[in-house]
Amino acid sequence: MPSLLEIRDLTSVWTSRRPAKPRVNWLKYEMLALAIGCAAAAAIALAIYLAAPAELRDAIVAAFLRLDQPFVSP
Repeated sequence: MPSLLEIRDLTSVWTSRRPAKPRVNWLKYEMLALAIGCAAAAAIALAIYLAAPAELRDAIVAAFLRLDQPFVSP
């Protein structure tokens, strides 16, 4: 009876036979994703700045640099 049972997908055996991905490749992909994300955020911020009316641009820059927050002295 046990010979009739067959397990076709043993993920633990299958993954153990694959070579491990080097940590350097993983770090390379993570740095690439971070760079793409930063470039996209900068492009969106620039587009919002350029699309805003001229009288609001100084307020946008001040809010981005957090210059619109009150300064607290210790």
